[in-house]
Amino acid sequence: ATYTFNAGIVTDNTVTGLKILCYGTTLKRGAAFADTLIYFGQPVTNLEIAGCTIDNNANANKAISIEHSASDVNIHNNRFTNQGAGMAVSFTAISGTRKRISVLDNYIESATGGSNVRAISIVDYGEDPQVNGNTIINTGAIVLEVGSGATSITRVEACGNHFKNVNGSNLMVRGYSGTTSAVSTFLICNNQFEDAGLVLGKGFIVVGENPGVAGPPVFSRVIVTGNIGRGWGATGTDNSIGIDVAGSTNAGDVQDVIIANNILDGRTAAGAQALTGYGIYVRNTNANVQVHDNILRYVGQAGIALAGVSAGTDTTQLNVHDNFIELALQSAAGVTPLPTASGALYVANDVNSFVLHHNRILNPGTAGGNSFGIYIANDATIARGFLYFNDIRDSRGTSAMTRGINVVGTNPTNLVALGNASIGAINGDTFNAAVDWLNRTHNGSALNFNGAGTTVLTGSIDPAASTTVTGVGTFFLTELVIGDRITVTGETRTITAIASNTSATVDTAFTDNANDASPD
Repeated sequence: ATYTFNAGIVTDNTVTGLKILCYGTTLKRGAAFADTLIYFGQPVTNLEIAGCTIDNNANANKAISIEHSASDVNIHNNRFTNQGAGMAVSFTAISGTRKRISVLDNYIESATGGSNVRAISIVDYGEDPQVNGNTIINTGAIVLEVGSGATSITRVEACGNHFKNVNGSNLMVRGYSGTTSAVSTFLICNNQFEDAGLVLGKGFIVVGENPGVAGPPVFSRVIVTGNIGRGWGATGTDNSIGIDVAGSTNAGDVQDVIIANNILDGRTAAGAQALTGYGIYVRNTNANVQVHDNILRYVGQAGIALAGVSAGTDTTQLNVHDNFIELALQSAAGVTPLPTASGALYVANDVNSFVLHHNRILNPGTAGGNSFGIYIANDATIARGFLYFNDIRDSRGTSAMTRGINVVGTNPTNLVALGNASIGAINGDTFNAAVDWLNRTHNGSALNFNGAGTTVLTGSIDPAASTTVTGVGTFFLTELVIGDRITVTGETRTITAIASNTSATVDTAFTDNANDASPD
């Protein structure tokens, strides 16, 4: 049977022990009805809604909304169709908190994609929320949000959900402006993501994002594992992220995190690459983070990126190991290759006490970009890093990988690199004076141990009394990056700009010395 509602099912009374079981029944929103379909405005205990088919008639209003404290609520095995821009299930933090909330095995679908609303939203979710086994197609995200009313939030589980063509970040666990609640014990597992955020340029999983300006919550004991995603981000953007830890606006204070055994592929279901974003990004204030045994392919920017947010808010105690990153730094069709140097495994600012080991990086970069297997930026806040036994290779014949490992400038301190293999790069590995290293490099047909950390450049340079360096037969665009130090006829200078393969600028003018046929 189908029942058309021109008014909602509304109660402003306390509800205990209510069951709405409508197996075989469709509840359809009337075309003129523009409000919540099923609404609870007072405390709710022992509520079950199951077996319903709810046709939201492409409306922007909610299908089910509980806007007060709630405990022991189970919404399961329902089918939400024609959802439009309205939420399917919403728990809103007007007052009170929520305990033992289960949203399980529901099917939520809109006719077309493009919506950035929430399909399932639980605010101030308290203890033991479970959002598992739901299928969400062409509509909004699952959002678990810490609002101002919560004080203790524990044991959160979001597993086995299937997202397809969901715009915006698909699964968000985030704080809210001004709250300082402690949030602990998250399990985000075995979710499947297809073609996520291809319109709005977002990704799969966000943990710790704080959309406000002050007082981020502390997220701890977070496990993100066994998730499979393909196709995320929007063509032409560079801020889309598959798995984002700590969010994008303020420090998220995310601690004790494991990101393991996830598979992310930047190609869409149709096989096209539609993104220029990151695979896994650990950023802002994080501590004690393990990123291991993940597989990342066709990632637009870094496969794995590590970064703090500003001085004094470090990302620290990181262990990144046994990941496989293939074809990172891939520009989508019609998008200019990355304008700045980057790496398949990228370390930016305010990162200290980190270990990168036993990662395998294959074929990073596209022709015309400054691409590296591992890239460590020229930042004084990067310190105490250990790189060992990483295997970095370019097997494409005509290499697009500039270097296997690139440590820029002299600012990073207390770095040690040992036993890393860099095979098939245009140049060898490059390290600054602060790095102790012993690496095996393969440049062309020679197997080198470059103990001095230098590489002979192609072509020759005849220095003039100028900061402009002119080469003959040189490849400055692919063999040098800004911050590199070059030695010409015994004088060493730092590259500050690169105009072409035969023209670059250095910080201090060379002396008008003799031509150097083997500059390095």
